[in-house]
Amino acid sequence: MKKLVLALFVIAGVLVSCNNSKGFTVNVTAKGMADSTKVFLKSQDSLGRWVDLDTAFVKNEKFTFNPTITEPTLSMIVPDGSRGALPIFTDINGVVNVTMYKDSLNRSTFGGSKSADEFYIVYNRVNVVSDSIGLLRKEYQSYQKVNDTIGMQKITDLKNKLETDVFDYQLKFAKEHPDSYVNLMLLDNILRAKPEKIDEVSEIYNSLPAEMKKHSSAAKIQTYLDRVNASKVGGTFKTINGKSPEGSELSLGEVKGKITMIDFWASWCKPCRFANPTLKQIYEAYKNDGFQILGVSVDRKEEDWKKALEEDQLPWPQIIYNNKTAYENYNVNSYPTGFILDSDSKIIAVHKGVQNPEELEEEIANLLGVPNKHIAKAETTAAAM
Repeated sequence: MKKLVLALFVIAGVLVSCNNSKGFTVNVTAKGMADSTKVFLKSQDSLGRWVDLDTAFVKNEKFTFNPTITEPTLSMIVPDGSRGALPIFTDINGVVNVTMYKDSLNRSTFGGSKSADEFYIVYNRVNVVSDSIGLLRKEYQSYQKVNDTIGMQKITDLKNKLETDVFDYQLKFAKEHPDSYVNLMLLDNILRAKPEKIDEVSEIYNSLPAEMKKHSSAAKIQTYLDRVNASKVGGTFKTINGKSPEGSELSLGEVKGKITMIDFWASWCKPCRFANPTLKQIYEAYKNDGFQILGVSVDRKEEDWKKALEEDQLPWPQIIYNNKTAYENYNVNSYPTGFILDSDSKIIAVHKGVQNPEELEEEIANLLGVPNKHIAKAETTAAAM
């Protein structure tokens, strides 16, 4: 149960930086915790690493933290030797009063500052769902023992619905509390876990107060929104360039056709390699009609890339590109990924994974405004699906 609670908040990322530091106070009553137990207050740094903001020792079931921060901050109270942690949220110069229980951290209560009170509302809701999922897990195991696949699927569907409800609740909370710094954590969390909700997140983010958008985590959200929006159908594909197999610099503008496919792939990607023969057929059949492909390899080693090019005999222009940059600039996180562009680099379609070749050919022919030549066969890539 604790895993869901932490997961819904830990992945929210960095909410603390290192300038113009001011303090806050966390007063903790630690029920059942022995004297001299060491307790850490942790937060993530700019690289996502968990670092100590402060440490304390329990005395008479009490201890206090007095760290310095620069912004409203998500932190974790972690007792030494414990597998669990208690998330709290606080404001600059705020005071958070916590009552935590040694053997049941999720029963803990906290509040005091504005952000702490608001975060506790969300934390409580997540805990209720976490408890429900814990019960469902036991029920799932009982179905699993007798290999009742229908029962197992029923529990899986219920679990997925509960988790979806949590994210819907977080969106609702953000809409109803537009001035809450907790929203930055929630929106970042939702984008990572439910990227399909980007339009709702974007609407809420754009309505946040200007002061809140100065928070260090707001820049991360804005960057993510810009990246995804730029890679959506209807957006303009950001120009791309990289090193060709011959060693020269090659850009999209130099090879763009009437309709261009940007094919992100890699030598180690089996579905990519399996799809190449059919892609070659489509390319050869429609290149004189204005169809172009730019292959963008994310291989780390040039020799692997060049070996794959030799083996697959790909006739269209190729460049090698950094995997991390492909994600940061074009939101590419799986392979193959294909962007279909018009002559103005407007994104007409985005394909994740191997496409049905007959459907891909039909799409290309329609976009080019030429008859379908029916050279692609579905069975040639069926094994890669």
